[in-house]
Order: sequence, then C-alpha cells, then structure tokens
Amino acid sequence: MSIEKYGLNLKEQNKKENPPEPKGPDLQTILQDSEQSKLFGAHLNEKGEHDLYIRFTKGESDASDVKRLNDKVKEFNTITRQAEELSKTLDINSLKQILEASSELGNIPHTAEGIRDVFRLRLPELAIRHPSEFKKISNTITFQADARKRANESDEKVKAFCDKFHIKEDDKVLEAIQRGDQKALEAIVRPALTRWRKFFGNSEKTRTLINKELDALPDSRTINGHLLELEGARKSIGDTLAFTITRNDMMRKALIADIKGETPEQGETDMSAMELMKAMDEKSVRQKYEEFKKVKQNRQKYGLDGNNPQEDRAREDFSNEYFGKTTKGKKGFFVDSIFAKLFFPDFIKNFL
Repeated sequence: MSIEKYGLNLKEQNKKENPPEPKGPDLQTILQDSEQSKLFGAHLNEKGEHDLYIRFTKGESDASDVKRLNDKVKEFNTITRQAEELSKTLDINSLKQILEASSELGNIPHTAEGIRDVFRLRLPELAIRHPSEFKKISNTITFQADARKRANESDEKVKAFCDKFHIKEDDKVLEAIQRGDQKALEAIVRPALTRWRKFFGNSEKTRTLINKELDALPDSRTINGHLLELEGARKSIGDTLAFTITRNDMMRKALIADIKGETPEQGETDMSAMELMKAMDEKSVRQKYEEFKKVKQNRQKYGLDGNNPQEDRAREDFSNEYFGKTTKGKKGFFVDSIFAKLFFPDFIKNFL
C-alpha cells in the first residue's frame, strides 16, 4: 500500500468514526424553494443582514460578502436541523403523557396527533421567526432529557442489581424501593441468599455481601425525586407548548387550519426569490416601460412631450407598478417583506 493510499484510508476511517454534520441545502437550493426562501429571508432579517442579498443580486458581492452569506446559510441550516430534530421528540406516546401532565395543553381542543403534526410542520419556522419562543420549548425538552439521564443512572443500578440476583421482575424492586420497604427487598433476594450461602459456605459473609448490594441501590427519596422531576418536566413542556399555541398567531392559525382539515396558509402559488428574479429580466422591463411611456395619460402626467419631462418620476412610478403586477397574488419572503418593495423597484430602474 502506498503512503498516499494509506493516508486516504486514514481519512475515510476518521469520517466513519467522526461523521461530519449534515450540510443541508446550499444557497441556490434555498432560493429556488418558496418556503425555504421565505425562511432564509426571515433569518437574514433577524440577523440584520438584508444588505448581503442586495449586493448579491446586483453582482456587487466581494469576498467577505460571499463568506458572510455562506455563514448565514450554515446558520440557517443549523437552526432548521435543530428544529427538525426537536420535533422528532414530540412523538405520539410522549405527547399523550404530556397532555395528561399539563392541564394547559389538555385545554387545547385537539388530539395528540394533531398537536404533533402542527409542531412538526411549524417548528423550523418558529425557530427562525420567533427564536425566543422556540428557545423556551427547546429548554423544557432539554430539561426533560437531563431528568431522564439522571433517572437512567438509577435505572442502571437497579438493572445491575437484578442481573446479579437473577431477578426478572425489576418493577417489584422499584416498587419496594419507592415505598422504602426493606423487608420486601429482602424477600425478593431471599432465593439468591440460599444460592450464595451454598457458594460461600458462610451465612454471615453472604448476608454482608447482599447487604452491600442492597445499600448500593438508589433509596426511596431518590426514586421519588426522579418521578416528580419527570412529571414536572412533562408539565413544563405541555404548558410551554400551550402558551406558544395560544399566544403565537402563526401557531394558532396552523392549529385551527389543522383542526378544520385545511392546509395552513392555503393560497396561490408561492414565488421564490429566484422566480422573482427571472420575472425581472432587462429586456422585458424595458419593453414594458416603453409601452408605459406611450400611454397618453402617462405622457401628460409626466410631461414626456414637453421641455421638462419628469423621467425620474415616471421610472419610479413604473417600477412600483411593474413590481405590483409581477408579484400580484404571489407569496414569499421577497414579495412579503418591506425589503422587497424597497429594493426591487430600484432594481428595475437600473434597467431603464
């Protein structure tokens, strides 16, 4: 094997042992997708970076702009990936338990399946448009994960105890520990006591060994603490989800639409940033502008036949009108935002 091939094999092995994070869609893919385009625009707006896209579309980006734009794409993909991973924790069984723990979420007039579908659909958008509300949900789910981790540590001790004494019904062990019933625990391990006595041949030594194992088990206070903490975590998640649904317009509308069996924000076809750019080609704009100037009413309004034609005003009004006609009935980040209404008319004027 050559040194080069050996080095390449090492790199492949490292990739297997430390797989890189998924990259997510690139900028072109994001901009060609209506929903992703809207979310990415909202992310740029949240970070105060709309100027990046303005220079990008005008072809005026420098090296630092390209890097910043690439960084924003990475940030965007990281946030949406976190939201998608978080939504997977809200499965049906978990939500049913959360509904039982939280009266606030229980008051929401929908099923566990419906609530799951709404959050799975809208969590990425919530993470981008309302990061503080997303953070609250994330924090409660993280708290539950930490509580489960602490409970799992006690579970491992009980499992090790049961394996050592060949006890199949570990729920009985947990029940005895929770009640603080030492006699019940001793009764459970009594069959092992006989086996160990035969092995060690000394009942006192056997008793000492078994007592040592019993002492290593979590106590009643620990088990009850886990139960209370896990129930509290479920209630906290439910209350936070309920608060988000009732106080956030986007989530509330999505829930109502789901209850009614409708697709949220049903309407005409979305227009992505790339589709909007294609509608703004130079030849079409100039042709439409010449037609605009030939209209008799416009020639009079802007004095186009006189000595002091108001060309600047004509171009501005035409640009706003063209933008409105091009995007009428369309939805999307660039169409919906104030940024688009300010930028694209100016973009059209550059052709004239």
